[in-house]
Amino acid sequence: MEEGKISNSNPESSDKKNAIHMLLVSYPLQGHVTPFIKLAYLIAGRGVMVTFVITEFAHARLMAAEPDLDNERNKVRYVAVPDGLSEDDARNDEGKLFQSISKVMPGHLREVLEKVNMEGNQVTCIIADPMFGWALEIAETLKLKWAIFWTSAPGVLALILNIPKLIKDGIIDTKGSSKIDGKVQLSPDLPPLTSADFLWNYSGKQSGETNFQYFSGIQRNMKRCGWLLCNWFHELNPHFYNRSCICNGYKVGLALSPDEYGIVTRHEIRRKLDSLVADDGIRANALKLKEMALQSISEGGSSARNLDNFISQMKQ
Repeated sequence: MEEGKISNSNPESSDKKNAIHMLLVSYPLQGHVTPFIKLAYLIAGRGVMVTFVITEFAHARLMAAEPDLDNERNKVRYVAVPDGLSEDDARNDEGKLFQSISKVMPGHLREVLEKVNMEGNQVTCIIADPMFGWALEIAETLKLKWAIFWTSAPGVLALILNIPKLIKDGIIDTKGSSKIDGKVQLSPDLPPLTSADFLWNYSGKQSGETNFQYFSGIQRNMKRCGWLLCNWFHELNPHFYNRSCICNGYKVGLALSPDEYGIVTRHEIRRKLDSLVADDGIRANALKLKEMALQSISEGGSSARNLDNFISQMKQ
């Protein structure tokens, strides 16, 4: 697909009866893109025009996996835009990728909006990744309705939303460093946390303080939004954090234990994989969760009702 070119994959693009036109824009990592695509098709399946903005690199990977992605029969149309990096740049450097996207994509998004609107199918709503505060600013400037789609775990969301309270209560400082020993209970419905559970302290190329400022920015973006869409369903209460959720709450996985050097070895991974495959209880729990998820998005399910309500609000 050419830069910024809109694929003709929405057969109803000329139908002026569409009351709303939603534009989705996702961070270009699989854990973000995949839920966004599923959301896009759920919305399009309700008769809403949907345009999905994605980077050229992520779009190429999608096309390699699903060659019919841009087929005219599809209800979602894709717009591929540059991420600002060269073909030789390593996109596994999330810090570099995020900085580049933040620099170039706001301009590309404005261009996409201009092109789409010139067709006569005015974009009326933007659904953005919480990392993209600039997308929300564009929506506000153009007086468009907008929402944030949270693709990660509910416990992580709870932690980020509580950043101001953690600072106010003296649990962490303004750089995200822990000021107390012991565990912190954010809510009766959530397992207690230690400082090691603060996601900005996870190892990586970025410093803990840099990561904390990044997550604080996400918290401010979500505080501004009128609608927060989440990638789970109501029946999963109470909410847990990632590892606690998988291993202790839903019992559909096993925790990986690092060695004395803090490294998770390939032998540990193999041992847990063998245990996982042989565990009938984990298999049964996974199938139960799958059934619950399918029920939630079926007609009359909790997620289906919430999505219908959201679309109804966007029409007003």
